[in-house]
Amino acid sequence: MLYPEKVRVALEAKKDKFANAQIELQQDIDRLKGALNNLSSLKRDEIESLLAGILSPGARPTNEQDNYPNIIVSFVNSWKNKQESLLWAKKTLEGISTFATDGSQISPSKDLSIPVGVIQIGWYENRHQSNGKYVKDVALEVLSPDELSEDEGEEGDSRNG
Repeated sequence: MLYPEKVRVALEAKKDKFANAQIELQQDIDRLKGALNNLSSLKRDEIESLLAGILSPGARPTNEQDNYPNIIVSFVNSWKNKQESLLWAKKTLEGISTFATDGSQISPSKDLSIPVGVIQIGWYENRHQSNGKYVKDVALEVLSPDELSEDEGEEGDSRNG
């Protein structure tokens, strides 16, 4: 059974820690806002030169970087109904391929006598062609004990301390 009064007293005893956490969070948000403002003031080639030494920088700037003064670009389209929005999407995406993936893993557990791992990757590919065909599939692999290594594992895995 939960005793609300005891919870209140325990929270009250740590209110300074919660207040400090809130201050740190706000400082992080302020730093992020400053970084975003700085980023929005840079041209595409300036950002590319900053990324030049990074092996896998992730997302890269597009031509829009030079065309908009703000990092946030508002979406200006609106429709009277769902059918209008679907027609707009069809015209906009016709012939353009989109692809999405998602992966999951189950790391070995010390609770099982024989270690086993599972990796699953799902994907969805839509070429937005008039025939309406798309690809949606999943690949799954079970890892046997000899494929698992004790020193490998997800960050935070209990095997890594």
